[in-house]
Amino acid sequence: MKSYCPNCKIIFFVTLFFGLFGLPKSSWAATYYVRTDGHDTASGANDTNDSSTGAFRTFQKCHDTATTGDTCLIDPGDYSSANTTLTTTTPRITFRKNGSGTVTVGSIVITSDNVTIDGVTSVKTVGSYPTNIWVGTNFKSVTGVTVTNCRIVSGYEHSEATAGLRFYGGGNIVSNTTFDGDYLNGHDFYYGLLFMTGNGNTVLNNIFTGMREFDAIIWFSAGNNHLVENNTIYNISASLRGYHQDFMQLYVGPSTGNIIDGNIIYNSPGLQIGSIEPSDGTGENAQNWIMRNNIFVASSALFLGGKGWTIVNNDFYEVGGSGAYALYLYKNTGSDASNAVIKNNAFIGCGEDDDYNGWYLLIGSPTGVDADYNYVTKTAAASYGVKSGWSEMHGVSAGDPKFVAPFTDCVENNCDFRLQTKSPMIDKGISIATWANPLNRAGVSRPQGTAADIGAYEDLQKGDTTPPAAPTGLSVN
Repeated sequence: MKSYCPNCKIIFFVTLFFGLFGLPKSSWAATYYVRTDGHDTASGANDTNDSSTGAFRTFQKCHDTATTGDTCLIDPGDYSSANTTLTTTTPRITFRKNGSGTVTVGSIVITSDNVTIDGVTSVKTVGSYPTNIWVGTNFKSVTGVTVTNCRIVSGYEHSEATAGLRFYGGGNIVSNTTFDGDYLNGHDFYYGLLFMTGNGNTVLNNIFTGMREFDAIIWFSAGNNHLVENNTIYNISASLRGYHQDFMQLYVGPSTGNIIDGNIIYNSPGLQIGSIEPSDGTGENAQNWIMRNNIFVASSALFLGGKGWTIVNNDFYEVGGSGAYALYLYKNTGSDASNAVIKNNAFIGCGEDDDYNGWYLLIGSPTGVDADYNYVTKTAAASYGVKSGWSEMHGVSAGDPKFVAPFTDCVENNCDFRLQTKSPMIDKGISIATWANPLNRAGVSRPQGTAADIGAYEDLQKGDTTPPAAPTGLSVN
């Protein structure tokens, strides 16, 4: 006897409808292909040069065809002549390099949220936009854009202030991207390689190398709570035009609550750590930054006029040059560096081997500066001797810090600021409650012993780990 189900047809059609149309877009998003020998008359459906069903010829055609959630896979080749400026307007499209080789484009202008650019090389030589990758515009804020695994190269004269990458808007990310090339320009005011406004942008695991003629690698124009983490900066040439070049610089602001964590600068003696002088008279336009776990080798100083900074567990190795300091804290008509915390930092050979400077200098008497638990010595050439005129209640003066390999120029990455097990910096720091994340540069939590270590690394193996000598004179019966 057959059973009867009066609602089964309804259930079947409802299930079919939601099965086909109720799925999230990502589960049925389309993938299109782009090749240098493709055709914009094709459908873009497969990675061939078939003029009907094969790949597109240009980024722009793939952009114009794709909809939200789609991916454009770009085969290696030079696309700059066919499409100097790519303007994206549809949200949530991914442009990704397909396979090995280089995908070369000109400028990319992104005017919609949640676009991903993955694996392309932007070479800016000509064009109306003086920027390689422009996320948003002066009049439009764009969020959720990711630029990753890219290379950004520039090297041409332009009448306007140029930049490698501009973020107009918050929540954007640039990661695992290399910035290089001589950023020469015909303008006497240059923003920087990375220009940021908005809130909460992330600059992570990037490389900045082989450049000159810029104001700043990272230019904070406005916006709060940016994260600049684990970036490597090296071989930055001195300016031929007399510019002072900075790793980071604040332009007007306000830009507060930023975190500078785990970055390394080396072999760049003409590069200042930063100019953070908001010229607001109070320092509040650049207040409450955290600078931690960074390594600065043979660079110039940080000039600080922002209030309430926390500068902890950094290594300053031969920073400042002859007769100079590693940190300058100002209180004057333009800036105020009051209420700074300076702890657990190593100042090794800063100011070269001058006895009377090399650590931090207060100019104009900023108030409430809490400096202690730092490690200060002369250069290795001067046997890590005592710096006269410096003292702290819990600071450590003089002695070999026993880094694993602190070569000044860090040639071929032989730059290792981990601590050997007998380093006098071990357990000589202090735990600091204001850290948002008390991890060292290698992600190890602090402290590992009776107290935090000084410098960018926390040692995992406390004490002497030399194995005992093998026993002798033993016999087995």
